[in-house]
Amino acid sequence: MGYLYENSGDERFQHLCQSLLVTDFPQFQCFPIGQPDGGRDGWDADSNTVLQVKFRRTDEDESAQWLIAALRAELPKIARLATQGATRYILATNARGTAHPGVGRIDLVQDWLDENVPIPAVVFWRDEIDRRFDTSPISLKLKYSEMLSLEDGLEVVIKSLLDDTGKRSSEVLRAFVATQFDADKTVKFRQVHLSNDLLDLFVDIPVHVPDGSLDFRGRASSAGAAQRRLLASVSGGPHFVTTEDELVYNGELVYITHTQSGDTRRGAAELFLSSEAQEHLKLVVLEGAPGQGKSTLAQFVCQVQRAKYLNKKALLERVSDSSRNTPFRIPIKIDLRDYAAFLDGHSPFMSAAAPVDPLTLEVFLAQLISYQAGGLAFSALDSLKLMTSAPVLLFFDGLDEVADVEARAGLVTSIGESLARWGEFDADIQVVVTSRPSIFGRPPSFGRFGFVTLNLQNIDAGRINEYTTKWVAARGLGAAESAEVKKILAEKLELAHIRDLTRNPMQLTILLSLIHQIGHSLPDQRTDLYDRYVDLFLTREADKSPAVRRHRPILLGFIQHLAWLLQTQSESSNSAGSISAVALEKEARDYLSAAGQSTEIAVDLFGGGLERIFVLVERIEGLYEFEVQPLREFFCAQHLYSTAPVGTYREQALRGDRAQRFEALAANPFWLNVCRFYAGSCERGETGTLVMSLEEMVQTGSVEVANHARRVALALLRDWVFSNAKYAQMKLISTVFDSRGLLVLLGGERRGADELRLDVECGQDAFRDQVFEQLQDCGETSSALDLCLVLRMNGGRRLGDRFLKIVRAGKGVQRTSQLSRMLRSGAAGDLASDQIWQVITEDAPSQRVLLARCSEVLSAEPILARRTPELVDAFVKGVLDGLVAGDGAFTSDLSAFAELLASPSGTYVIFHRPRFDGRDGNGSSDLDPADCTPPRCGNSLGRLAMFACYRTMESSACPPTPSP
Repeated sequence: MGYLYENSGDERFQHLCQSLLVTDFPQFQCFPIGQPDGGRDGWDADSNTVLQVKFRRTDEDESAQWLIAALRAELPKIARLATQGATRYILATNARGTAHPGVGRIDLVQDWLDENVPIPAVVFWRDEIDRRFDTSPISLKLKYSEMLSLEDGLEVVIKSLLDDTGKRSSEVLRAFVATQFDADKTVKFRQVHLSNDLLDLFVDIPVHVPDGSLDFRGRASSAGAAQRRLLASVSGGPHFVTTEDELVYNGELVYITHTQSGDTRRGAAELFLSSEAQEHLKLVVLEGAPGQGKSTLAQFVCQVQRAKYLNKKALLERVSDSSRNTPFRIPIKIDLRDYAAFLDGHSPFMSAAAPVDPLTLEVFLAQLISYQAGGLAFSALDSLKLMTSAPVLLFFDGLDEVADVEARAGLVTSIGESLARWGEFDADIQVVVTSRPSIFGRPPSFGRFGFVTLNLQNIDAGRINEYTTKWVAARGLGAAESAEVKKILAEKLELAHIRDLTRNPMQLTILLSLIHQIGHSLPDQRTDLYDRYVDLFLTREADKSPAVRRHRPILLGFIQHLAWLLQTQSESSNSAGSISAVALEKEARDYLSAAGQSTEIAVDLFGGGLERIFVLVERIEGLYEFEVQPLREFFCAQHLYSTAPVGTYREQALRGDRAQRFEALAANPFWLNVCRFYAGSCERGETGTLVMSLEEMVQTGSVEVANHARRVALALLRDWVFSNAKYAQMKLISTVFDSRGLLVLLGGERRGADELRLDVECGQDAFRDQVFEQLQDCGETSSALDLCLVLRMNGGRRLGDRFLKIVRAGKGVQRTSQLSRMLRSGAAGDLASDQIWQVITEDAPSQRVLLARCSEVLSAEPILARRTPELVDAFVKGVLDGLVAGDGAFTSDLSAFAELLASPSGTYVIFHRPRFDGRDGNGSSDLDPADCTPPRCGNSLGRLAMFACYRTMESSACPPTPSP
């Protein structure tokens, strides 16, 4: 069997080689990748054998010369290892050997080894690795399943592994996976006149580590080193180590590690499918806003793994290499509403009786698999065998949809305890839990079980374009129509309120549908967007059905009533927000009767089935629910707003009027999204009442109520609810963003500054002025930095003159502090180079203070620093004189230079060069000290650092070297 080692990377291939040699060397010691190992990727103390691994992306004719060149670079290390007792050297590679006597790659390299290496040495070429992989355990093959071909590798391995759990169990599991595969072929949010194929519409949403989870050095508090590197790459901090060079310069040993720039917009699906995440990031809570694509992401990730299991080649050919060539796991997608109902003693599956076995995850999985496999028997013991014998992906979707706090706490504990049990069997399980951002005060936390929280981000311009292209193709538009849709979208994205409506895939989908149907006449805010889209759906249904045309208002009113009913039930009980067909028809008749309408209308509308309720889907046989939660929340808000009583001059004090309903919604975190839709429905004359209600909640409510009122107010401001009521908007900003409010929204909830960005039409100017005043009253605390970042996100550049006046009024430490705030707020962005230099120097600072100010400019405004020659000269001189130390920020080549030079000789230095890869096409370093004459410095590392930094500066105008 041939193996696809190139589907992996250098780290995975090294791990595989280490695993294969453990059989021959039981005491074999494995070293991690990306650290200064002195030429050892593995070491066996009993036989004094050294392992070194060389990975190559492609197989080429000059592989022998490439390997000899790599070995030549290793010779100093090998010689040093020989003096330390090594007696055998093995080099493992994925390069192919050729057997021609005397001239083939195998003989050419072996002859070179015999002549140049001081100890017996041999190369394990690709064929040697293949044969060892052939005879390795099935579990090892599955661990490195991305190296197996789909046709003759993965399917055989999976079958062999699962047959160990019993042939019957294997067949049941395959039937279960096939059922989930068929159910997830289409996106949950169905669209008008559109192919709803999952792969036709999927775009990978960017993900990042929340602010505060990593400190400025990119270290997570409890994660291992490999997980820290992975999290840092996601968050845009220090990046994966990709190559290592150990250079001897003037007799001194120097380690330099090159890293590539991390992708701060890495997609969540790519991340979860990657070998790095499957190895080092196995427990994740993924948070995302309503409509952000959490459930679609769960569908896609699980669907790729199902396709591998079921040998669905056509589907796999449609996904990218980064998704396809990844390790395999048996995927199980679980709706947490179902699990919550199970833990409450109610079976969520129509064919299953109420649970009588222990309420454990093993029992639930057995019921789920059995139900979706057509009723075939699958036991809790089968679940345990599956979890402990094969790599598994558990994707738990919808933690936020379990409203009851105690139910969520029990659910979290149950999952955590199950993972602990399976851990005793060395189970290989990847777990992802999706949720909306935590808004329930202090919610039950997965953190105590070792979970890491990641956030889905707003989609960027590139992904908007990608989705738009996919959407017009799925819609079947011709070239002219496609061009028109893209043109209108591009024009509308220039408008801030339209940009805000494209922040997530669901809203972008609605926007594209409206653009295609009505062109330029688009809504201004979120509630209007949904309202217009629902109108499109109803118009389509009316075109197809005379019954819908006759009873359109009644149908819409019933859908709104049903949404309110299911939303209320979801909060008050552990139901999954679903309703049976019988109960649904009864509810329709009761609704018509209460409205004074003939119950025969129900027969007219639903006599041929429930398809007329176009927003409902049948997820579990016989049970209906809204296809996506935001739609249920939208219709619920419409019901509450449209049915609220309105006072008259005779009856002014009403129970449950619109203001009272808003206050009730605004006080309850579970109803936050309903509250946003409700406020968006309010007329202009009602917005003042909303502000008064929020002000009262902030000023007279409990701390918990006041804090949540601030969250609600921020959401409504960002939703453009008050954009046409400027006075009310300014009053709200003044109340919500007092010093206490900003402390809560920034510090207490670890929000990023970008989450406090307001558009100009949404009160940005008033907000900026208020934050600026608070900053002046703020001492030297971490809160000051947070406020500066908020200012930068809200037009801080416009504060240049006000900041400049304050800075120039101070001297010494006070001037430095105010300058730092000005820089971090973005207020110095319009200064010329001579102006910034004058601000830095006009109070005749000492050299130490001068360098501190230069470092601040370099950190906050690197472009301004680079175009100020006096600053560059002063900073470089300070570094060379040992007066400036690196801070690990790597914001520019100058800061990288300072970091390198500050590191003591012989230490491991991470050097990030933004546009210079530092490697040739074979992955070897092009840093050769003989190529240059370094300037005078205090030690060899300093000279090499100066050379590397100068090379970085010189290369900044050149195209980056391609990655291997």
